[in-house]
Amino acid sequence: MKFVIQSVSSHSSRLGCILDIERLPGAVFETPLLLLYTKGGCIPHLTHEVLQMVTKEPLCLQVPLSSTVHNQTAVAAYKKGIAEFIGLKEHLIYSTVQDPAMATPQGYNEKDFVSVWSRSGKQQINADKYMDVIESFQPDMYQALCDGDTNLNSSKKRVSKALDRSSKMFWRCLERHEKSEVLKKTALLAVLEGGYNLTSREASAKMLSSCDVAGFVIDGLHNNGPDVELLPFEKIKPAIQETVNHLPADKFRIAHGCWNPETVLDLVKEGIDIFDSSYPFLVSERGSALVFNFKGSSSIPHPVETSVKIEPDELRTDDGSNNPFNGTTATSIDVQDGKSKLRSGVIDLKYEISMREKVVATNTVAANTVAANTARIGEQDTRRVPWLKGMVSHKLNNDNQIALQTRVLPDCLLWQVSHNQRNQSGAVHPDIQSDEPKLGPVKCGDTGQENSRRF
Repeated sequence: MKFVIQSVSSHSSRLGCILDIERLPGAVFETPLLLLYTKGGCIPHLTHEVLQMVTKEPLCLQVPLSSTVHNQTAVAAYKKGIAEFIGLKEHLIYSTVQDPAMATPQGYNEKDFVSVWSRSGKQQINADKYMDVIESFQPDMYQALCDGDTNLNSSKKRVSKALDRSSKMFWRCLERHEKSEVLKKTALLAVLEGGYNLTSREASAKMLSSCDVAGFVIDGLHNNGPDVELLPFEKIKPAIQETVNHLPADKFRIAHGCWNPETVLDLVKEGIDIFDSSYPFLVSERGSALVFNFKGSSSIPHPVETSVKIEPDELRTDDGSNNPFNGTTATSIDVQDGKSKLRSGVIDLKYEISMREKVVATNTVAANTVAANTARIGEQDTRRVPWLKGMVSHKLNNDNQIALQTRVLPDCLLWQVSHNQRNQSGAVHPDIQSDEPKLGPVKCGDTGQENSRRF
């Protein structure tokens, strides 16, 4: 794997490309690059078929260990690597340790072990076990095991421990990597720790800058999860600059986290090349869509203020009851004074438009916020809502269930309408008859069998 710089601006931002990938000959990934976030090897809200509708070009997929470690035995027995195992062999696979979209619990790492939180609970992984997993997965590139449990509030002692432990883990991973026959075509990335201590940042960068690695991951700035988008760039900038100043120019740099769009632009200015897409994932999880409006084209675009003001009354249905989208789950949103309050932070809706505003609800609405907006609307409301992201279910009096599902994609909008029964005449239920153009065939089976229709 090779990284080639094409141009560098006066702000240290640069354009480049990653090429000469052993498993994907001919594939070229331009930087700044967006890693496509996955959970369990699957792209949230996108099936493989829909992904092919969006683009035919190879993408770079981020596969966190925390959501895939439970598959190690199956992948090892399969013997073809995780790219083949998840059916995405045409894309570049990048294995990481923690999930950037999920907050990593603090204080659980030990001297030789890093705690990874999978669906079965906490798993403690040392360097040798980690390399066993990597040899089973056979990704195109992966980061070394590290203790990144530091943030703005971490003490010097915690930063020092994280730096020492990560260094030992890196040297062990590098030793295993160089001896492994399976990983000869896989690129290893060094992980730079040090929290917000500039002396530790300098020491970490100088120690690893001369190592034979494909690139660097700047870690230890946060504990992942939604709170990352609230981090002010002024706090991050000194640690980023101190780290980048000691790194070779011919290696790419990655900064994981749910950075908001303005922070991403600022990080690009500081010379960061690769980011993950956990931020768009979290925006979708809280039932919103990203909206951008740029001015200027000759330089890095400056975002235009497009804040959405949501009045408290808009969170109520016509009978005065609370709107169901104002849920109480961990990712729920409370709106006050035009701000969207998530957990302990306040997020300005500069780049977001809440899809809740688009729902024309009736007094029979009852809903839940799960992965995207989910609602059950009475049969008297048969209006189409093509801009609603999520799932809308119409509950009929005869207990037939009609589910309308939409996925908002970069290049297409797919509606899928399904119901579990057809009426006695064998036709599709009248409530989903439409004059809209069809994009797919109507499939009607026997009573009780799922039927689908695409508009």
